[in-house]
Parts: sequence; structure tokens; C-alpha cells
Amino acid sequence: MRSAAALGFLLVGCSSNPITAINPYALDGGISSTEPAPAPGDGGFAAPDTKTLALVSLAPSHGPWTGGTRVTVRGTGFSSTTTFRVGGVDISFGDLLIGDATRATFLMPAGTPGVATVEVIDGGTGRTARLRDAFEYDAFVVEPGTGALGGGTRVIVRGKGAQYTGTPTVRFGAKLCADVAVLDADRLSCVTPSNAAGPAPVTVSMTGVPDALVSEAFLYEDSPDGYRGGLSGGALNGTLKVLALDATTGFPLAGATVFAHTATADLTTLSNAQGRADFADPSLHTAVTVTVASKCHQPFTFADVPVDTVTVYTNAVMDPSCADGDPPTFGGGQSAPGGAIHGEITWTSAEFKREGWKNVPAPTRPDEFRVAYVFDSSTDPRSTFQLPAPEAAITPSSTGVHGYSYERTRLPGNATLYALAGLELRTATERRFTPYAFGLARGITVTAGQVTTGVDLSLDNALDRALSLDISTLAPSAAGPDRLDVSAAVALGTAAYAILPSAIQRIPLSSRSSVSIVGLPALARDLAGAGIVVDARATTGPNRDLPISAISGYRIASLDVSTSLGGFLALPAFLGTPFTPFTEAVPLDFEAHPGCSLVVTKIVSGGGLVSWTVVAPGSSTGLSLPSLSTLPADSDLRAGALRVRMNCARIDGFSYDRMRLGQATEPAWNAFSARAYQGTYAR
Repeated sequence: MRSAAALGFLLVGCSSNPITAINPYALDGGISSTEPAPAPGDGGFAAPDTKTLALVSLAPSHGPWTGGTRVTVRGTGFSSTTTFRVGGVDISFGDLLIGDATRATFLMPAGTPGVATVEVIDGGTGRTARLRDAFEYDAFVVEPGTGALGGGTRVIVRGKGAQYTGTPTVRFGAKLCADVAVLDADRLSCVTPSNAAGPAPVTVSMTGVPDALVSEAFLYEDSPDGYRGGLSGGALNGTLKVLALDATTGFPLAGATVFAHTATADLTTLSNAQGRADFADPSLHTAVTVTVASKCHQPFTFADVPVDTVTVYTNAVMDPSCADGDPPTFGGGQSAPGGAIHGEITWTSAEFKREGWKNVPAPTRPDEFRVAYVFDSSTDPRSTFQLPAPEAAITPSSTGVHGYSYERTRLPGNATLYALAGLELRTATERRFTPYAFGLARGITVTAGQVTTGVDLSLDNALDRALSLDISTLAPSAAGPDRLDVSAAVALGTAAYAILPSAIQRIPLSSRSSVSIVGLPALARDLAGAGIVVDARATTGPNRDLPISAISGYRIASLDVSTSLGGFLALPAFLGTPFTPFTEAVPLDFEAHPGCSLVVTKIVSGGGLVSWTVVAPGSSTGLSLPSLSTLPADSDLRAGALRVRMNCARIDGFSYDRMRLGQATEPAWNAFSARAYQGTYAR
């Protein structure tokens, strides 16, 4: 189950009543094995015989037929030679992690909608145990799987052998999805209704066949940024629909000014109470530039739109003058109970014994110690490594059964943890941690006020790999940039990254540089299919000020070869002449960027208070921003220096006319590489 936590929540004490890391699957399918299964009991089974090969439970018990669900399997008799099979498909070695003799996790392969049997095979003896109908592949998957509380997200319901035809009915919870259209036999699209926060079941109904229901198929949540929404619908054919939504609440934005600029016409209207603005004009046949602006909200522009539906989320201006009555309060509010995670760090080479630390060198001085720390994954690959407090260290003297115990407290939801083991130097003036080993645990369910137990992290992955980069960048100049920062993070999953203390290099800027980042883990076993995400920034001055040109989120899938990195953006041509974008119509002359799928430009005013976001395809050569002088006089247009940031994103399989911008430009860095320029000047 996916869970969304609101900002500003505080952790409070957790219940001492533990729960297991899984929800046990009812054994109505039975267990088939060459040896009898253990009897059910407290915690799944009582006093298990760890030598008997058996399957007891699997959680979660359902997931999309496209695969990718991380499941936890409970049983007995697991070892380093154990393999698993789902519906006759073998689980690859890189997708499998054996925690101990009673627990394993792996990624579900793609399958066919319906139930599937899970098998465990002992590689040494060939014995097999089965849990029949243990996992159900959902009938369809909803893409994207999240959207705003106010609705308006255009989604695709994708089945397999679904045979969609006629006029299906789609419900999100009890509410009907609008604008349902059958795209082909396995795909249909619709626009989501409004709903309360949290997961919603989705039902597809067709005449003459049973309803298809998937629980928790779509997550309603507050939008975390202004990048949700995007372009959808059919080709422009004389009409245009624009949906204006508040990025914080997801609710419709009534009374917003919506501009539609074509080659021959400038059209303007206001959004209605549902946040919708409709245009009908003969000029709406090729491409249109759409801008949404409103009092106390940030302007947003989509350039060269070729389709008839645009969904725009606009961020609020965080200024007390924009509040009705009392100034707004940010954060705080009622605290929410947190959850706890208990487990052990282990070394599977010890064959489930309380041993390990063999891939961490022995200390060579009295103020040096073997220690390990467990970290929450970061949502930003550019985060700075933070060394925990000394009392959080796990040491060879820590308690444990087959490893060394740890505890983490965090907000409810799904968690990804990683562990680092190494040597720490502690003196009166310095703490320095050098990691040598890496471990990982994904798909951990954290429940409010409860303790999730049995989450172990195996530290068998040595941090002995290096990344070699050949970087072609800008020539240094007196105005900057003049130095280069390069960092690397390990991509653990969607918006989940491991930040390492040594994965950064800072050198003087030159037109070409060779950089080596050491101390990275091998991309194998639990990191099979993962990657290294690189951020390279040409900055100015000792404080790394503007102007900045950067390549962010460049994903590298192999550490075996040197990688060439280039394509930094120079000063955009349109910044040569000062202009006032918020109060006069301004033509922006873009240079075409053939290596870019998408160009996102932000023009920031008022010391960062107001930001106008402009999104254009990489093939754009120019566009015209409308004058916002028709908006109310107090519409938050600030004078002073302008800061301009331009991002160039390269996205595999990108199609500008059918995109959800949240998948293209928010920090899902593993999906694309972004080249950026950022500069400041006085207008």
C-alpha cells in the first residue's frame, strides 16, 4: 500500500507492539513440499526448523501485471543457493536478496492478469516448495498512478488481453472518470474525478463481461510542485481546453487569466469555478503557446502546444500579503505518529552467523573504530552526506541474533534504507567516516505507531568501484563560471538515492577535465539494474555562485568504462537585452537544442518570490510571453534583479504532444539528463 504524508508532521513515540514487515497471505492455496510445513504461530510460525524448505507467506499479495512489485517471502530453509519462480518464470539473481534462512525479497517479473503460484527451489538438493495462487497480477495498471485531489489528471488504463471496446465505464472509488476513450484493445484513457487523499480503487465496467477491479490502483495526493499536469488529448482542431489547478492543494483555480497565443491571434479568457478555460478559434490548428496566471500564483507557460488539452499546476506565492485575513501558517499543525523499523545489518558470507566486518579493515590507531550506520534514502541525488551522531553507530559489540541490531524512526509510508560500514576517526577536533561496505533494503512498509521488524541489510557489496568521467565543459571566463563540482549518487529506485561521503570532486574549471570518483558499490545483486546518477556543475567563485551551468541527473549504468560528459549550456541569447517580462510582452529567442527533448526556463523575480516557468520542446526557436499588465495591480509582480534558469532535458522515448510533465522534469533523475544554465542580471 502506498502512503502519503503531509509536510510539517512530527514524529512521536512509537508503540512497543511490533508487527512483521509483511501482511501474511492466507494459506488457502495450501503448501506443497517434499517435507511438511511448519505450523502457523506467533510472528508467522512458531519455533521454525530452518532446515526444512517451505513457503509460508508472501506480501504484498497483488501488484501490476507489468511486474516490478517488490515482495517479501517468509518461509524456512532458505540459503545462498535458493532460487524462486513465479508463474513458471525464474527470478533473476540480481532481483533476489536472501535476508536469512526465513526471509527473502525479490522483484516480481511481468506476468498475466490472474493468480500465480510461487515456488522456492533448493539449488543443492533440487527440492521444491510451492505456495499456490500466492500472488495475483492486477487486471490493469493506471498510468500515471498518482494525481491531484481536485482531479483533472488524464490517465491511461492499460490492460493485457483486456479487449476494451464500446463505451466502458471507469470509476475511481465511487466517482466516474470523465472523457473515457478507447485507444486500442488494451488501453483506454479518461480524466480523473476529484477525491479524498489516499489510495483509491479503480473499476472498469463493460457490457457483457464482469467488472475488473484493482484496489489501491491510484493515489490521490497533494501536488508537491508545479510540474504535475502536462499535455494530453487529441491534435488541435479549432478548440482548446485548459485546466488550471493549485499545485499545493490540487484544487481548481477559479478566475485565473489564461492566454492562448497562436501565429495569427492572441486569445484571453478566465477559468471557471472548475478551473477550466475553453477556447474556440480558427487559428487553433497548428501550435499554441498557453500561459496561466493568477493573483498570488506563479505564472506558467507551455510553448508550441500541438494538442487540445493542457493541465497546469501553479504554485502559490508564499507572501503574507496573499493571505485572506491572517497571514498564512506554513508547516506545524497536528503532529502525526511515526513508525519504527527494526532489523540487523548482516554479512551473508557468514552463513547467517553473527560474524562479518571482513570487508572493513581493522583499525590502525586507538581513536579509529569499526562502525556502521543505517540511512534513509534521499529524494534528491544532489543531497549532501550527513554523518549521524556517534550514538547512532552500530559496532561489533552491538547486540543481535545473526547480525548487529539497528532501529530507525520515520514517518509512515514506504521506505528504502541503505547501510554503510567502515572506519570512523574520532578526535577532539574531527570526525571522519570512510565507508567500505554497502547494504540495501527496499519496499519497507512503515505504519504509524507500530514497529516493523525483521528488516535486515546485508553488507556484502564492497565500495571498491570507481567512476571515470571525461568532461567537456565551458571555457572559464572573468564573469564565470570558473570551477567545477562533480558528485555521484546511487539510484536505488524511483526518487530514492544513496548519498556517499566520498562521491564528490571539486576542481578548477577547464574546457576539458578528467575526473575519477572512487568508493562506489558494484551494480550487482541487490543493485542489479540500478545506476549511478552524476551531477556536474560549473559554478562561479568560492561560494559557487551564479552564473551556473550544469548537467544534472546524468544516469550511468556501468562502471566498467569511462563516460564522456558534455553539452553544458552557455548564456542564452535573449538575456543580452534587459526586459520586463511580467509587465510587457517579450519575445524570447531560443536557440534550437537538438540534443534536448524539453527546455524548461524559469524567470525569477522578487528575490525568488515569484517564478515564471516556461516549458518548450527542444526544437523551439522562439516564443512570445504575454503581458501580465491586465492582471490586478497587486498580482505579485516584483521589481529588482531577474534570475534566469534554463534546463535542457533529454528523455528517452519523449513525445511532447502526449506527456505528463511530472514524468519529464520533476526530480525523477533516473529518467533523463538535464543541462542547465542559471544566471542573474538587473533589468
